[in-house]
Amino acid sequence: MKFAHSLPSGGTPRKIGAVIGGTNPYGVDLVASSMIGIKPSQVYTISDSIQRGLCPNELSKVNIIGDPFEDFVIHDFKMPAGRSITFLDGFPAWLQKRVNNWVSPRPVFIHNLCIGCKECEQCCPPKAIHMVNNRPYVDMNKCIKCFCCQELCPKKAVEIKRSGLVQKFLR
Repeated sequence: MKFAHSLPSGGTPRKIGAVIGGTNPYGVDLVASSMIGIKPSQVYTISDSIQRGLCPNELSKVNIIGDPFEDFVIHDFKMPAGRSITFLDGFPAWLQKRVNNWVSPRPVFIHNLCIGCKECEQCCPPKAIHMVNNRPYVDMNKCIKCFCCQELCPKKAVEIKRSGLVQKFLR
């Protein structure tokens, strides 16, 4: 059986011979990141999920079945170059958090395309989406920006947007 796939936006693809799946998406991410030597604190969706009690705080607390995990660990994994905005070093933490929340991308629901299927609400790991009159709304205080809502929407009624001022600044 062949699977369609896309290449990553950075880095070099590598075949490792493992299939990772589970009922907890954050546990799956914890296993995958551990496999390539990335600490949970380096992946904001994992670190946020640990803080919120949605994910174990260490790999030893994940029930891994199948071949030994150690057989799949990649010791020479090369991280792709990344970008991060850290121009707020030295500012108070509350200000950094407020500015980062303002500049971060967020899901925006296009209600006239939405059919009210509730897929976004059901698939949202932190349960940040709630339905009002059969239309989704997101609580950005709970949202961990995994964007599962966009990926799983059958009608493509979710867009990921930044504030207009930020979009102009980034161009």
